[in-house]
This record gives sequence, C-alpha cells and structure tokens, in this order.
Amino acid sequence: GNKKSFSVGASVDARYVKVTIGDQDCLQIGEFEVYGWKASEGIPLENMDRLHVGEEAANCWKSPGSRIMLTSDTYEWDDSHIEVVADVPSEPGTIAVYPLTKKKSAVDETFGYPDFAVEVALLDRSLIIEGAKDEGEFATLGGHFIVLHTPHVHQHLEGALLQNMGQQGKLGRYPLHFHMSECVHGSTLSKNVIWKSNQRCVVVHGSHNVTVSENVAFDTKGHCFMLEDGGEWDNVFYKNLGAKVGRLPRGVPRAEETDFFPSVYWITNPSNDFIGNVAAGSQGPGFWFELKLRAPSSELEINNHGMNPKALAQKTFKDNASHSSGFRAGFTTYETGYLAPPGTVWENIKAYKNKEAGLFQHGTANIDFQGGLLADNGQAAHNFHHDNAIYDGTEVIGRSEHMQFLIDQGRIGDHCKTGGLSLQPNEGMGRGTTIKNSSFKGFDNGCSGGAKYAIHVGNNQVRNGVFDASPTIFNNTFADEPVSSRISACWGIHSSGDNDVRTVVIEDMDGSLSGSSPGFFVQDEPSVTSFIDITNCQMVTDGCLHFCENICLRLGIVSISQDLTTRNFNMHISDGTNTASVSRGKIWFDEKQNHLSAQMPLALPAAATGSPYQITFTDANDEAAWPGFAKLNLERAPSCIGGVSAGEIEFAMPDGGGDRCMDLFKYDDYPNGIHGWQNFFAGLVVSEDAGKYVISTNRRKHDRGHVNLSRNLDTSCLVGNIGRTFHLFGKMRMKDESDADVASDGTSNDSPKITFSITGGQSNFVKSWNLATSSDGSWAEFSEEITMPSGIEGANRAQIVIDKAEKQEFLITEWGMKLIPSEAPTLRPSSYPSVSPTLRPSSHPTVSLVPTKVATLTPTKQPVTAAPVSATPTNLALTGLASGDSECHNGFAYKAIDGNPNSINHNCCTNYGAWLMVDLGIGTLNYIEKIVVKNRVNCCGGRLKRFYVELLDADKNVVFDQYHYGTVGNAQVREFVVDDGTVARFARVRHEDSYKDCLHIGELEVWGYPTEVPASSEPIIEMATGMEATASTIWSQSSAASKGVDGNINTIFHSKCNAVPWLRVDIGVMSFVQDVKITNRGDCCGGRLRYATVELLDEDLNPVESRYIQGSVGNGQVVQKVFNEETSLARYVQLSLNRADCLHVAEVQVYGYHLMAKPTSSPTPVPENLALNKPASQSSTFNNKASDAASQAVDGNYGTFTHTHCWQGINQWWKVDLEDVYTISSITVGNRLDCCGGRFHDATFSFYDENDEEVYVMPTSGGIGNKKSFSVGASVDARYVKVTIGDQDCLQIGEFEVYGWKASEGIPLENMDRLHVGEEAANCWKSPGSRIMLTSDTYEWDDSHIEVVADVPSEPGTIAVYPLTKKKSAVDETFGYPDFAVEVALLDRSLIIEGAKDEGEFATLGGHFIVLHTPHVHQHLEGALLQNMGQQGKLGRYPLHFHMSECVHGSTLSKNVIWKSNQRCVVVHGSHNVTVSENVAFDTKGHCFMLEDGGEWDNVFYKNLGAKVGRLPRGVPRAEETDFFPSVYWITNPSNDFIGNVAAGSQGPGFWFELKLRAPSSELEINNHGMNPKALAQKTFKDNASHSSGFRAGFTTYETGYLAPPGTVWENIKAYKNKEAGLFQHGTANIDFQGGLLADNGQAAHNFHHDNAIYDGTEVIGRSEHMQFLIDQGRIGDHCKTGGLSLQPNEGMGRGTTIKNSSFKGFDNGCSGGAKYAIHVGNNQVRNGVFDASPTIFNNTFADEPVSSRISACWGIHSSGDNDVRTVVIEDMDGSLSGSSPGFFVQDEPSVTSFIDITNCQMVTDGCLHFCENICLRLGIVSISQDLTTRNFNMHISDGTNTASVSRGKIWFDEKQNHLSAQMPLALPAAATGSPYQITFTDANDEAAWPGFAKLNLERAPSCIGGVSAGEIEFAMPDGGGDRCMDLFKYDDYPNGIHGWQNFFAGLVVSEDAGKYVISTNRRKHDRGHVNLSRNLDTSCLVGNIGRTFHLFGKMRMKDESDADVASDGTSNDSPKITFSIT
Repeated sequence: GNKKSFSVGASVDARYVKVTIGDQDCLQIGEFEVYGWKASEGIPLENMDRLHVGEEAANCWKSPGSRIMLTSDTYEWDDSHIEVVADVPSEPGTIAVYPLTKKKSAVDETFGYPDFAVEVALLDRSLIIEGAKDEGEFATLGGHFIVLHTPHVHQHLEGALLQNMGQQGKLGRYPLHFHMSECVHGSTLSKNVIWKSNQRCVVVHGSHNVTVSENVAFDTKGHCFMLEDGGEWDNVFYKNLGAKVGRLPRGVPRAEETDFFPSVYWITNPSNDFIGNVAAGSQGPGFWFELKLRAPSSELEINNHGMNPKALAQKTFKDNASHSSGFRAGFTTYETGYLAPPGTVWENIKAYKNKEAGLFQHGTANIDFQGGLLADNGQAAHNFHHDNAIYDGTEVIGRSEHMQFLIDQGRIGDHCKTGGLSLQPNEGMGRGTTIKNSSFKGFDNGCSGGAKYAIHVGNNQVRNGVFDASPTIFNNTFADEPVSSRISACWGIHSSGDNDVRTVVIEDMDGSLSGSSPGFFVQDEPSVTSFIDITNCQMVTDGCLHFCENICLRLGIVSISQDLTTRNFNMHISDGTNTASVSRGKIWFDEKQNHLSAQMPLALPAAATGSPYQITFTDANDEAAWPGFAKLNLERAPSCIGGVSAGEIEFAMPDGGGDRCMDLFKYDDYPNGIHGWQNFFAGLVVSEDAGKYVISTNRRKHDRGHVNLSRNLDTSCLVGNIGRTFHLFGKMRMKDESDADVASDGTSNDSPKITFSITGGQSNFVKSWNLATSSDGSWAEFSEEITMPSGIEGANRAQIVIDKAEKQEFLITEWGMKLIPSEAPTLRPSSYPSVSPTLRPSSHPTVSLVPTKVATLTPTKQPVTAAPVSATPTNLALTGLASGDSECHNGFAYKAIDGNPNSINHNCCTNYGAWLMVDLGIGTLNYIEKIVVKNRVNCCGGRLKRFYVELLDADKNVVFDQYHYGTVGNAQVREFVVDDGTVARFARVRHEDSYKDCLHIGELEVWGYPTEVPASSEPIIEMATGMEATASTIWSQSSAASKGVDGNINTIFHSKCNAVPWLRVDIGVMSFVQDVKITNRGDCCGGRLRYATVELLDEDLNPVESRYIQGSVGNGQVVQKVFNEETSLARYVQLSLNRADCLHVAEVQVYGYHLMAKPTSSPTPVPENLALNKPASQSSTFNNKASDAASQAVDGNYGTFTHTHCWQGINQWWKVDLEDVYTISSITVGNRLDCCGGRFHDATFSFYDENDEEVYVMPTSGGIGNKKSFSVGASVDARYVKVTIGDQDCLQIGEFEVYGWKASEGIPLENMDRLHVGEEAANCWKSPGSRIMLTSDTYEWDDSHIEVVADVPSEPGTIAVYPLTKKKSAVDETFGYPDFAVEVALLDRSLIIEGAKDEGEFATLGGHFIVLHTPHVHQHLEGALLQNMGQQGKLGRYPLHFHMSECVHGSTLSKNVIWKSNQRCVVVHGSHNVTVSENVAFDTKGHCFMLEDGGEWDNVFYKNLGAKVGRLPRGVPRAEETDFFPSVYWITNPSNDFIGNVAAGSQGPGFWFELKLRAPSSELEINNHGMNPKALAQKTFKDNASHSSGFRAGFTTYETGYLAPPGTVWENIKAYKNKEAGLFQHGTANIDFQGGLLADNGQAAHNFHHDNAIYDGTEVIGRSEHMQFLIDQGRIGDHCKTGGLSLQPNEGMGRGTTIKNSSFKGFDNGCSGGAKYAIHVGNNQVRNGVFDASPTIFNNTFADEPVSSRISACWGIHSSGDNDVRTVVIEDMDGSLSGSSPGFFVQDEPSVTSFIDITNCQMVTDGCLHFCENICLRLGIVSISQDLTTRNFNMHISDGTNTASVSRGKIWFDEKQNHLSAQMPLALPAAATGSPYQITFTDANDEAAWPGFAKLNLERAPSCIGGVSAGEIEFAMPDGGGDRCMDLFKYDDYPNGIHGWQNFFAGLVVSEDAGKYVISTNRRKHDRGHVNLSRNLDTSCLVGNIGRTFHLFGKMRMKDESDADVASDGTSNDSPKITFSIT
C-alpha cells in the first residue's frame, strides 16, 4: 500500500539492513525506517510492554526470546502478528515483551465482552521438527509427518514445534496426517505448534477416535484442521487455535478441493466432537461444514454403513468461536448443506468480526443455536434453503461498543458490517425460522440497507418470488432499537432483479418484535394483502412491511393447458354477485417444448353468499373458451377461521354454441410458433416447405427421443355439441434420421397413429387411426368426421395425439378441426343484433345487421346529415383505387377492379393475412348494399378460402365484416349482402390472420350509392396540382417537372435515363397526406414505372414515410398509395426509382389537407440567398468531372452536388465568394441526396473579409441529414465563406445557401425583430452587437441558438435583434403556461477570460481556473465571460473549479457566462459552502454544474441556467464518469441547496442525482462521518426546471438511487418537453413531489424500484396546447411523447405511490400505448410478474379526460413477454380516478380477482383493468420430489365433496443434478364441511401415485376471518394394490432424460451403448466428485405392500478416469454398493 510496518519477530542485533524484491522489477522506496535501540545498551526497561496472560501461561512463557503470537482483533484475517519475550522481570501473571509493534485489544478494552480480546499463544517448543529449506521449485516442499494404515495402534505427538512442513501440491503431504488408519482409539495430537506450513495443518483422513487438542496453527496455507473425505468419525477437536490461514493456489492439492478459500476447520462429517476451538483469521470461513463422502475414504468399511454425511447426527458442537474470517462466514454449511436430525444443537457458538457473515447456512435443516454471540459481522446470520433454524437465547449485536472503539481509534474503517439475522427465501422449507429468548442491540447505528436491521429479509436464489415459510418470533428483547431498526424486507423485495421476493409473512407471536401486540409483519403485495384491510395495519418505516392483526385467506392454483393457444386466456371467478378476472401469466418453459400446465393462482375467503364460486375462462377476444383442461389445487387450510374450501369452487364450462366452437384450431399461427402443438419436454421446429408452414419433431429425432405430437382441445366445445360432427383434417410426412421420407402402409405399427380422446367424463371416448405415408416427399392427407357421443358429459380434457416409434421425424401442416354446420351455411353471423339504420334511403328496407365491433353507424370524424347522391346502386369499385399487401407477377391491385374477371391481382404469397383493398372515393363516404367476389378463372381457385370481407370508414376502422371459411372454386362467385345501411370508404378482402397463401381475385365489386358525407372532419383536397415541382434531371423543357402536376394527363414529366431519377412536389406547407395517386404515361413505355418508391418528406427533406410500387404499371394505369396514418405529415412528396432508368409519369396527385393555411402573399421580407450562382472553389474535384465541380453547390438545384477527392491526406474544403461584404446571419446546407449523406459531419465554417483574412470561425458537430440551417451567432461581416470537414473524407454538398444583407446598407429596420425581455434586462442588454442566447422550446437538446442585438431603437422592456434565424416560443404563445417560453440570456460580459486557441491535438485544451486547497478563504468571481475554457481529457481542468478546499464559507461564483467549454462548467469538488448563482452555461461539453465526488455539502446553486450541454467522448475525463450522457446538474450529494435552476437542453438528463462517495473526496475528514450520500437528507430542492433533455429524463436518480429520509420534499419542480421522461426515479424512496408541472414529456414520470413516491398537487399534462401549436406549425413532429405517470413494478417497495390533489389533462389525444393514459402501469425490471405495492390515489381532477384515458395497465401486462406484470392493484380512495365511488382498479388475473365477484366490477376500456368494490384465503406450498418422475404429477385436494387439482409446475434446477424439492402452491379457505382436506397425487396417466415424499408448509394466517389452517389438511397415500405398484420405475424414459435418477447437485450424462441408453456419472468423475446415484421411489407402494416382495434389478459398469473399465470383487470396499432405504 502506501505504507506498512513489519515486526522483525525476534529483536535482532544488526548493523546493516537490506531489502530485496525477487521479480527483477524496479525497486522503489519512498522512506525506509528502522526502529530499535543500541544493542550494547539494551532496551530501556521503561520501554518494555507487559502482557497479562495469567500465572500458568506466564510461568511457562517467560523464557527470554520466546515468540508470542497475538491474533487479529479486526475483520482482517492476516492481522495476527508476533511479539518477543524480553529478559525483564514482570509481575505475577504477566510477561514482559519488547515494545509492541501493533496495538491489539485486551480484555479491559472490550466493554464487557472478553471474547473480543485477542488470543495469545506461545509459538516456541523444546522439540522442533523442521523441514529442510530449499529454494526455487522446491521452496514449498517441506517435511511431512504421516500415520499411515495403522488401525488400532495408539499414536501420540505432544509439545512439538513443526516448521516448514507440508509439501505444496503433493497429495497427502501435510504437517500432521492420520491416513486411512481406521480406528486408532487413544491416539492424540496435543499442544503442538504448526508454524508456516506449506500445505494444511492437521489432517485426519479415513481415521477415527483421534483426539486433536490444544494445538496452535499460525501462518499456514490451505485448510488447517480438517477431516478430509467424510469417512472420519468419533474424533475430538478440543481447544485448538488457528490463525492467519491463507489460501493455496487453485487445484492444490487436488482440483475439487477448496483450499483456495481455506478454512481453519474443514469438517466433512458431523459425527465428530468440536469443543472450545477458535478460528482466529482465515481467507475462507472459520468453520466450514462441507459434508460429503469421497474416495478413498468411501472405499473403507465405513461404506458398509450406507452413510451420507450430510444427514448424520451432530456430535458435540459447543463453545467454538470464529472471528476475522475473510470469505463467506465464521461458520458455514455451504454448499453441500446439512440436513441435521431434529434437535441438533450448536451450543454457545460465537462469531464476531467476520467480514461477510457470522453464520452462513445453506441447504440446512434443524439446527438449534442455543445461546451464543453474533456480533460485528457483515451479517449476523445468512440462511437460505434452510429449514427450521432456531435461535434460542442468542445475543445479536450489529455494531458493538468495542467496534466503535476500534473505529474511533482509527484501527478499523467506519464500514457498516453490522447486519442482523437474514431471513432468506426457501429458508423455511416447511417450518420457517424461530427466533426466541434472544437479544438484539447495536442496529440503530446510522448504516443503511440490511446493515441497519436486527432482522431482515434477503433474496438469495429465490424460487418463483416465494418467501416460503412464516418465521416465528417471540420473547426477544431489542435494546433501545426503534421498530424501524428491528425488521425490514426491503432488501429482499427490491434489491436484485428477478430474485425479488413477493410473499413475506412473519409472525410476531407476543408483540416483542413490533413493540405492541401479537400479529404479523406482511409485505404489501397483492398475494398477501389484497384481502386484508391494510389501512388497519401499521407501516414499518423503511421496512417495506406492514404490521397487521386478524385476517384469513386460503390460496390455490388452477392448472390449465400451457400451450400457446391459452397465452392470452383469462380466468374469471364469480360468487354469483361479483366476478374476478386473472390473466394466465407467464409460462415457465417455452410452450413449443413444454408438457407442463400453466398455473393461475387465486386466494379466496369463504364464499360470502354461501354458494360456490364458479370459474370460467375467456380467450384473447373476451369470448367464452375452455383451456384444454382445468384442475384446482388448494393449499392446506390456515389455522384461522375462514378461507375457501374445495367444496366452494366449481368449474363452469361454456356451452358449445355460436361461432366459438366452429374452429377448434382458431388460435393457431404457424409462423409465430406452434400454438397448441406440444412435444414432451423438447420442442418442435417450424419451417417452410413449398409455401406451407410445417411443424416438425426434428429436435427430438436427433436426440433419438420419442416423436409424438399432442394438442389439447377446447373440451367444452365437444361436450357442448353432443350429437354433432366435427371434421378433423391435416397433412403429414415422416422422415428417418438421414432426412429421407419414410413410407408406411397405414395399417402396421410402422405407420403414424392419430388418436383423438375425450376423458374425465361419465365415460371416456377414444378413436384411433393409422395413416399411410409415402417416400416420395408428398403429403399424406388425413380427414375424419367425428360425431360427439353421449356419455362424455363432465369430461375435462380432450386431446389429439400423433404417435409413432422412435428415431423418426414427423412433419405436419394444415391441420384443423371444425364443426360441420347442422344447417345450410350463412354468409353472415347469426349473432349480430338488429338495429334501425340512420343512413339508409327511405326507399330501401330498414332491417340491418350491425357488427358488434361498431358502437355507432356514424363515423366519429363528422356528423352525417346528407342524403345519398343516387338511389341506383352502382359498382363503386370501378371508379375506385386498389391496393394490396404486396404485388407480384404483374398482378397489380387495380386489375381486381378493372371490370375484367380474366385479369387478376396477385400478391406475393409470403404474408399471413394477405389483403386487397379498394378506396371507393377519397372525399366522401358511400352506402354499401353488397359485395361481390369473383374468383380467378384460369386456375388455383382453391387458394381463395378462409377470408373476411370487410368495410372500413375513412380512418380504416372496420364497420362491417363477414367470414367465409370454405374454398371458392375457379370462376365461382360469392355475394355478401350488406343490408344495414353501412357507410364506408374502403372495401377489403382479407385472409384470416393464421392463413398464408396467395391472394388473387378476378374481380371485386362493391355495390352501393355515393353520398355527400365527407370522409373526414377536414375537407380532403387535392394538394399537388399547380404546385412547384423539381426533379433530379429533365429530358427536355417540354417534359419538365411541372408537367407532372399540371392537371393534364396528356402531358408528361420525363427524366434523363442515365442516373437514379426522382420527381419531388412541394405541397406548400406541412400537410396531412391521405393518398397519393400516380397516373402513368399513356402513349407508351409504361413498364418503366416499376419498383418505384413514393416518399413523404418533411420541411428539411428528411423521410417521413414511404410506400413501394412492386412490379410494372401499364400504360395509362393509375396507382394509388394510401398513407392515412397519424404520422403522414409532410411538406414534399417524392417519386423515385432505385436504379438508373427513365422516370416518366403523366400526373401526380396528392390528397389530404393542410395543417396550416398556405401563404397567400409573400411574408415579411427575409434575407436573400447570397450564394446563389456566385463563384465557388474547392480543395479538389473528384475525377475532375464538371458534374462534381464546386459550382454545383450554388446552382439552386438540390439534385446536383459537389464532390471532392476522398482520403487524400488533407481536410477537404469548399468556398464561395459572395462578391461583396455582407452581414451574414445564417447558413443553410443541403446534403447529397442519393447516397453518402453521412460524409458531411462535424463541419467548420470560416468567414473572411474582402482581403481574404479570417474574421470568424464557427465549428459544428454532428451531421445534417438532408438539410440543416445554422445560425451564425453574431452577424458577421464577410465576403468569403468556407466550409471544412476534418476527417479527410470526401466533401459533398448539394446546395450551400448564405443569408444576410449587404454590410454597407445595414439591415432594413422593418426586418428587425423585437424581443420583450423586461425593462431590467432590456436596459442592460441594449448594447449593439451583444449576443443573446435563446434556449430550445422543443424536445431537441441542441435547439438553443444565438441572436445579435441590433443598433435600432425599441420600446421599453424590448430589445431589437437582427432577424431571428429560428422561430421560438414567446410567453404569449404558450396558452397560459409561461414556463414553455424560451429562456433568454445575455452571453457577453465586460470581463473576458479566454483560453488560448490552439490547433491539432491541443485544440480542446483551453484555459482553466481552479481554487485549490484553500480552506476558510473567501473566493469570488462575478460577471466574467469564460470562453474556450476546460482541457478535454485532463482531470481537474475545468472552467471554474473549487478543488479540495473543504470549507470556503462566503465564496461565490455569480453572474458569469461559460461559453463553449471543452470540459464541464462549474465543478465543486471536496469543497463546502460555495454559492453558485445566476450563471449561464451554453454550448459546453460534459456535465456542467456538478458536485464531483459526493464529498461536497452546504453549497448553494441558485438560479443558474445551462443549455446545449453536449457529451464528452467516452472515458473523458476518467473512464467511470458519465460525461458521455452529460447532465446540466450532476449531483452526488443531496446535502446542498438547489433553488430556481434551469436545465434547458442536454444530451443527458437535466438534473442527475448519482449519489456516491468516491476518492479523493472520500479521503478528506468527511470520511470520518461514515457518510453515505444516497441516504443523506435533501436540503432545499425547489423551483428547479428541466426541459429539452435528450436522454433518460429531466430529473433522475438513476442508477445509484436515493433512499431519502421520509418527508423529503422536491417542491414545484417543472419538467416539460423532455424526450424520454420528466422524472425517472430508480432505487429511490420517500420523495414528496409538492406542486410542480410535468408536461409534454415522453413520459411524465417513470418510477421503478421506488418506494413511497408522493405526487401532491402536481399538474400533469400529456399533450399541451402549446405542443399542439408547435405541431401545427410544423416545428415539431406529431409524435406521441405524451405519457403520464408510470407505476412500475417494484416501485412500491412496501408503500406504493401516492397521487393526490393533482390534476391531469391532455391525454385524450389520439395517441396509443402508454402515451394516451394519465396513469399507466409499466414493466421495467418486473420481478416474477409482480406489481409490488398498491398505489393510493385520491382527490385528483381529470380535465375532460374519459376514464379510458385516465388509467391503463395494458402496457405492463401485455407489452414485453417475460416481463409482463400480473398482480396490479391500485386504490382509488375517493372515486376521483374512477369518476364514481371509492374502490380498487384490479387486473383481471387469478392472484388478484379470482375471489371477488368480477361481475360487479366495471371493465376499463382499453385499460386491462376492472374497477371493483368490497372483497379469506391462506397460501401454502406442498414440496415433493422434483426429479423427472414427478414431472407430470398432479396434486388433488378434496374436502370430501369437491376436488381441486394442481400440476407440479416448473423445476428450478435441471432435475438431472438437483437435490431440491418441487413446490406446488395452493390457497384455501377454511373447510366449509368442518372435515380436513385430503391431499392425494396422480401421475401423468391420472393413476394414483406418491411423489417420493411430500411436505406441507403454510404461510402465516391472514388477518381476515377465513383461510385454511394446518389442522385442516392431511396427506392420504394411495394403497399399494392394482397395477400402479407393479413397476416403480414406470415413468422412466432414458432418451428424454434420466427420470428419477439424481446425482447430488451436479448432473448425469445420457448416452447410447450397444443400443442401450446409458446413464453415467461422467461429469462428476472428471470433477473427482462423489459418483453416487440416488432415486426416490413411490413410498406408498412399499408401505402398501408389507409382506410382499419387490424385484430390484439393473445393470452397471464402473470406469476410471482414463475411461477404462474397472473390475471389483463384489465384496471389498472397491465394489459398488447399492443401498435401499425406507425412512
């Protein structure tokens, strides 16, 4: 480090001291100090130190020169050291030593805890055993001492010093080693010292009855005292001491050993005594239980015991202590775990000052920690996967007085290693943790996170977000700890992504934890608190928990088919009055391969009405459906009175009528997956074959797996149609392993077998067929009609299975199952209601069929009052315009409406849902009577099937549709009657979404009447005729561009044919474009118009949208391209080819309407283009071509361009001579348009006077798109303008325009603009030439610009400026929101501080101004302009910088301007009490106003303005900084005032709280405060505003977060027009946003991992009137950056978001997604789909917003796959959100709404929520064997009347290797019948079975009256009779895995050997791990067959590491041992 002291050990007499380093590197020494006394004089007596060690030790240790070891008293494992006994008299019990080289803690300094004093040990002995000392490769090969194969021989070694012992890397070569000696009763190793061992200390290996006592080990390598292989028992380790135990290199002595994390005591078998031992410092744990049996110990006779060390009884384990361990814990059972027998006691263990944890229990059960001490540890105890841990009488200390003493002495850093007991998920495993009779103190210690809580919930390896078992806590004391320091669940709930827990329930039996009365601490999460009155619970401050009393619920799982057909299913639970809805939720596996069920949780009280709940299902269209099958499984009853019983729940299938059951495959969609088809646990492949999408079992074939396919069907449709017939059809092929097609005869077993079955009813119905296949690659067709028989009533499952022998592949396509109509088919649904028309002429019938999709017959855009133009029906399509999804084979869409059925349209056959659409008239709507579809005549008519005929309004909303399923033959006609007076603009024929084929139609006729009803609320006009048109080239003047828009189809535009051509029409102003019609040339050559692109361009010629013309257009034909989208806003329309060819068209017509009035006369005169046709030059001309000359940039044609050479070693330039001196105000550059636009970037503009001398330089950054304008900033007088790019690439310019006026004449007075800025500013800023900065008023961060004050009189309060180069918003244009107006600031100052301007590598190294290390000195700078300041890439070189000055009270930086800084602006670093006020920063790089390291406080930032803050390159100024996303205000410590500041544009956030303390600030005296910036109190933060930020948000706390103290206020902050979000809060708590404004942001507020956010009186605007004004002006695109408050998962962290007294408007704005809702639920980093805490909403107003625009959860629920949320609960306390009465908005998802009556809830349109009022269940887990034999098991819960079933669910680890149980959740009410529930199990064949083992664990009882109790649930094993128990391995299936076989946490390999499938332990062999195999059996079969005999059989081989087979005699320990046990 920087400095270190070394004890010499013994005081050496010497004259010379030499230091050497051994690696040949430089030796560098700052200072070398040697301490001692003159040897001839001796050490003065008074300088000696005394150690009081007691008389026995002192009498033994007084020999002068003896070496004494003192252990560590800190966290550091290597802090032990040596002192030397001096030849000086001392008091009795005391020894004198040479002066101590290190201060250590004595007993009298431990504040009553003598354990905290250091241990002291004598290292010297009379007997010395020392290994020879070698060098080089033998340096670590010392001596070794081994007792080898000496059973029953007593061995002793006592009182020896062993030095340089152990041979590193040599197996078995240790200082003291009993090796394979079996029983050596009476042998002892006692009072020895092992010092500087090269490898381990005392190793007992394969030996028993050894006593290892009172030995000392110091400064050793590898595990120290150890039991090596697990085959060691009845040994005693008594009062040994180990210290400074360091690591061995990895893999030494053997690869699987863990000596790289060495423990002092490594214990592989608990059947040994450990008493009074001390671990006093190791790089690994102190005591490490790694319980496993390995070779060679496993080869001893011990193996005959069938021993598993991790399940053996613990012998005595008491009075052991561990401190100063470096890794994991003082005591740990990681990773093997210890499944100790109940009653196992660890007595009086003491763990203190361990860096990570005192205890770390993993996979461990039943340990009772009696007494003992856990103090000053990183965490007192960390338990996960832990069952029934008991802490009884344990003393737990967070930070002790002794620790504080060490901190105060400076001997240890002020870190927060103070964590308490951690309750981890899965630690319950059935019984939870018990904490009783224990005491806690030292947690109210100023730390944060888990470190501040006596008890806290963690989240290690959380399973499904479940906190498994309720801990029990009673009779504990908390010394002076507030409840807020006693318990918290925040770390577990919010800390680490997918591992967050979500069902925390902790029982406080006597109120000793809560400090009040008995009750439960619960997580405020829907699965726990939805059905208790949380308002009666007390919130635990910072605990993310509530303390509650008196509730009762019961939890259950409904299992349904989990294939993709049910992906969007909802389940509805009703009690007859109310209905709750739950979505299906996320699937665990990929549905393509998974055979498991989906689980839909519910938690219900007993039915209030006494009638049973009914469960129904709906599909994605909210239509009644059945999910293949459905089974209910309830958890055991809670102990409370209440909760639903199985008898209170029944399933209600829908009937089989209507359209629902017409197509049982209707959800299928081959391209997107294999909806409905499944293959056992392996998956399928979707491919394409001859235009068909094909499902194949290819993946399984190559695994040699079984190739069956299965599909669940909607059973309700079959049961509901008894007596009716279904048509089951499809095609298939079969392939072998070589991919050759396989033939079969359709009768033998070699043929595929199709089985259809309906089961679970009164009787089962099964039909099977064999299908013949061909080897020629053709498809075998299957077609069967199946009539539903009686007797299937009550069935719950229907399936299709396609099966065949192994090793072959199925391919299937075009399968379906449809109900055959029982009567003549109709072309329109019979379920449409009849309504009276409003638009029909009186002479026609009045009966109509209105589709249910349409709420009104009147299009919403316009009133309908006009009568039809004609009463005579005509074919409106003949005069319409046709378009399609694609066009191929010259089958243009118009051919379907040309009146000739022999010409056809033809699409490209590649799209699902192909369509053909005809626009019946752009301006008006039409009455439609019928639609006629005439099929293609010549061939292929069968492709026209499964299609819809639709009518659409002007906005393309479907107003009428009819479905046609069957095939339409060649030349056949289908007529569709539309007799409801439907009004439409478009007609469409569309394939259904799941069907892909060619769409080609002979003729589409639409018969009806034109009307005078306008198609749009805006009058649609033709906008192109007569407008200005330009082109890339023209053939001649007679075919100029204008000929394409002259209204005459007999004239044409014609380009030249030698380049890529285009034609562009300027429609005058930004306009809404609905359609573009292109009429092709009529006389000839029409085929040239092919593969063309129609583009919409904005005012800067940037593309907006495009449409493609595919194929050729005939002579005189018309092509229509429909835009008609929200984004179809453009100034120009361009037609282009993508190749060099002629482009010629007769006419281009553009239909739509203007967004603003077109100019009718010239506006106020503007500066002329001074560069037009002026002389120009450039650095070079590409190939010296005239077409690339400099003049091309000033010819007024954007289609031509200049082109210099590329990469010629110089920076290319272009220059124009204006031929006079002009005052230049702006420049516009047009880019090359056909390609390569990216070459123009980072340009520098230079200006020269008449003498060609440079007068001004203007650098820019970034590209220009198609076109960009630049404000010159100051109006410069110049004659020449030059542009340079800096990377030596080609310089290409389309057009270069310069604007201004002749300098000699000045700017005309009338052309000046005026800015009203107030009298104070105007009086100050009136100096002519002064530069004024105007900030951005849009989303663009860099839209700030400069104007110049003119020498012109102006009104008071007003300044005159040269004509504005950019239009900006003034106050009177902000519609009452003056904040939306731009900020204006003067940039010039009288005092100028300017850095020297250099070039090249020094160009970004400007000046810098630093206040350096000047504490208590007042510093001031006011009124300066700082230009070219900051040195990019130089740390600490900033324009204004207070550096490490600590307190500088009274210092100010005020009213300065920082302009064009190279690096940052104002930086306060390690300094306090600076006032930074009223400064302006503009056009800077990197963070601007910033607190650098977190070590800054009490500074004030007041009314500063920052704008156009751009990024620094990554890694500048240092790699970990975030200047690449620069903020205007970067805040690393909240203890500073920020008042009235404005962030007006940055590439990063406006205000960025990145709260952390870093060096060098952390090295100041601040560090003595133990400060954590992210938990400090916020000083004043008010009146700050942020707009136009480019990245993340206006205000953000990402990523560090801010755990603010409760009551923290951000007052009146304003965030508007920020591109991403106004607020972005992450990992943040307790911020109260009082007042303020959030408007026009991408999202108003985005909060996740956020706790207790409060919006109080905040105004939230989606799209403001000002924003609409900017859109209408064309100054900003019509995008939907209008999102409201986003409630994110994990944002609650216990308390949720509160929204009160706030107002919302501007959300009913036509946008979609989250952008249209005032409040919406998102899904950032959702944890297991959980929406964590219910927000609270009251007393808000919604201005004219319908409820459908107020709230939605759709984005969170449906937007992003695995991240979808599923438990949304939002409280509306007063009905202000719902617009009705108080209640809850809830997601229709089982875990939320299964147990409320959802029928009484109101669905929120498009909100994916219901609004409900007034709604007891208890949740539990049944754990079973999780190997693959139980993969398809179902659990059934019965109360004697009803039965619920639950499938097993997904396994956490791969069953090949996992030792954990599977978990099956349930939620139950109290049993209604009073009798206990019975739990049984069935296998995949629905036969009774037992899953190896089964354990029940109930969560704590709910507070409501209801919920099941433990006494109400019992397991019922099946009997052992029947076929069930004939084969206990019946589920095994080697090819698909290793069902049932397990190898501990490591895995197996499945391979093939001579045709047999083989399971091997290959993976473990090469790890040298234990190679055992185990398998759970069906215990019920064994118990149920007492007296009967089972035959256990199998085959095996054994191999060594070289893969050679190994022989064994079957009797020795070398032979495999098979053990069978029933326990």
